[in-house]
Amino acid sequence: GGANAYVHQKVASNKAQFGEDLDGKTLMARPEWVFLSYLKKTYNIDFEVIPQNFGIGHFKTDPLFIQQGYYIAEPYFLKKEGVSPKYLYAWDAGFDSYTVIISNRDFIEKNPEATRAFLRAYVKGYRSYLLDDPAPAHGRMLSLNPKVTDEFLLFSRGMIISEELAIGRGQQIENLAKIERGRFAKQIQQLENLGILDKEKVTVDDVMIDDLVP
Repeated sequence: GGANAYVHQKVASNKAQFGEDLDGKTLMARPEWVFLSYLKKTYNIDFEVIPQNFGIGHFKTDPLFIQQGYYIAEPYFLKKEGVSPKYLYAWDAGFDSYTVIISNRDFIEKNPEATRAFLRAYVKGYRSYLLDDPAPAHGRMLSLNPKVTDEFLLFSRGMIISEELAIGRGQQIENLAKIERGRFAKQIQQLENLGILDKEKVTVDDVMIDDLVP
């Protein structure tokens, strides 16, 4: 859910603008990113893709450069350099994929209480992080990754909250960690339309369990 394309020019305010901003352009992105195939097929556009190198040097110096990135990460470093990126959000194009917790189904069936306990802890921790003091979580993150700073973590948390990335746009905190069958079905249909999944071979029930979240 947090991966988007950055563009200096203008913010895409509706789906139609994706074609205007991207058709015939060159994007730096992960070539395997499914969203790229979705854009080309959905909007009947084409563009060149150069592999993502996770640097921001080219983006800083070229006002027409377009690059994939994470809303809670690269903008921090760009703004430190005096660059204010504009965003093309993947979800505005109609591609609103979940970031999910993945488990082996056999494990869940054999260990339902352990699974529920993990999810309770997950929800409690994330809720506390979003609503209360983030210092304990940031302290733990800093100990695990000395490359980040408290300033960066505070920025990322602010972006998560402002865009409602953890709970879903327009949702309440009670929606945290809940997933919707309709949205999952749409993702499956999109992957079928792209030829990534065989039609009617995968159902929502095959890939989603939604009754374990507290």
